[in-house]
Amino acid sequence: MKTLFNIFCGTVVILLAVSCEEELLVDETLDGVVSGGILRVLEVNNNLDSSDLSSTYSILLEAQDNQAGRLLSEVRVNVGFNDVDDTGTDTVALSSFSTISASAFTETSPTTNGLPVGRFSVSLEELENHVNTTRGQYSLSNAGDKADNFVIDFEMVLTDGRVFNSSNATLDVTRTGRFSYFNAQFRYPIAVGDPKRLTVDNLAISGESDVLLKEDTRDTVFVTFDRGRSDITTLPTVEIITSEGSTDGAVSALTFWEDEEDNEDEEIYFFLFTAGAAPTDTISFKLSGGVANDNTSFPSYAKTLKKAFIVDNDISPDVTSVAVIENNTFDELQLTFDFGESLVADSITYAVEGLGQFDDFTVKQAVAKGDKSTKLVFTPMSGGAVINAQDIDFDVTLTGAKDVAGNVVDETVNVLIL
Repeated sequence: MKTLFNIFCGTVVILLAVSCEEELLVDETLDGVVSGGILRVLEVNNNLDSSDLSSTYSILLEAQDNQAGRLLSEVRVNVGFNDVDDTGTDTVALSSFSTISASAFTETSPTTNGLPVGRFSVSLEELENHVNTTRGQYSLSNAGDKADNFVIDFEMVLTDGRVFNSSNATLDVTRTGRFSYFNAQFRYPIAVGDPKRLTVDNLAISGESDVLLKEDTRDTVFVTFDRGRSDITTLPTVEIITSEGSTDGAVSALTFWEDEEDNEDEEIYFFLFTAGAAPTDTISFKLSGGVANDNTSFPSYAKTLKKAFIVDNDISPDVTSVAVIENNTFDELQLTFDFGESLVADSITYAVEGLGQFDDFTVKQAVAKGDKSTKLVFTPMSGGAVINAQDIDFDVTLTGAKDVAGNVVDETVNVLIL
């Protein structure tokens, strides 16, 4: 920053022949314009812990105006609450919490701008009391994507009576990120963490979360808990939920997994899941209840076995036929076998029987992984000659078709062409 300052001043001397030895870069930014004031964020420490009411949130602010912060009169602090998950405590509007006098802002080492800085600190107990809530009435930042938050709002009051806050700050002032010079948002949502709480780290079958489950087949689902600083004393319960489709499957209670390679940072349990009726696109499980050894309750989690398709235990095709007739004789028969579910790329063999002699039948559409159908094309012949167009009734036996669940077809399909 010092190097940037010297280069800037040197440029002004050359181009404008004006000395700037005593000026600050921040003052040059505001010089010559009608300006207000900002509270630049220098440091944030969010150590709010739901199990510790004395845990704190603190923020270090730098006061800037076009008089190097000397116009600061006071900073008003307002606190509210934002109910994100629509449970527990409802949203609470901002209201006055405290006032920080200008004398509390002093020039200290963290700043590189020579401007006054001040620190605001508040405990979890003070935040809860202000919005009239208690632990258990708001969601936590590590319990899922939707976490409630306390809202801390600052208003900068200048000696001339003007007030600057999130309502009248411009985008250039509130912008964050690499190219943000002012970095002054004025209003900050603060989530509460729970580092002692058990969380679900992973849900898998045989180490995989992308699985195929057979209908009426029992699978072992492993649940890995990130134990934090706690151990489970009362196990959560497991329920089946689905984001799409439906299932009437069943789950057993959680059981501890005796892992030979014990990891102090996690605990592994398992439950038995019997897949219900097919099909369903994704299977999710809700884990709720339970208690940890520090008496904290277990949060409710919904975890999904991604792409955990439930498939039935049989494979049977439907057949459609198209007859191509030329000069009143069969030129070609096209049979499409639709299995209604994905196949693997195994070969399928066909046997056609029922009308004298059949020659020249070939597979027109080979089976690729994921295909749900295959096509057989052939010319019905008798005694080596094509036959006249007529009603024919014959059988096709398919062997070797396999679905993704491992079910193999060995089935004879009757075909009637009128």
